[in-house]
Amino acid sequence: MSVVSPWEVAIKVAGGKLRLLEPPVQWFLGLVERYDLRELPLDAGVACAAAALPFVHRDAFDRVIVALAQTHGFTVLTSDENIRRYPGVTTLW
Repeated sequence: MSVVSPWEVAIKVAGGKLRLLEPPVQWFLGLVERYDLRELPLDAGVACAAAALPFVHRDAFDRVIVALAQTHGFTVLTSDENIRRYPGVTTLW
């Protein structure tokens, strides 16, 4: 899981755009344990790859997720139609 995913969720919770039954960190720790997930750090290579992507998607968080998926060959779990438009990205939802 991208480290930007809990960051984005926490921002949405803080801004009142998303409601969770527990604090975002507790919610994510539960997901990590339940699904045996590992956090992927944001490194310079992925950050630069995200910045170099065509502007199919304007959301910086989603661009990082796309760059991680392209770099590591991961499937992105999303309903976001724009992410599907990037080459080399497989989505599931």
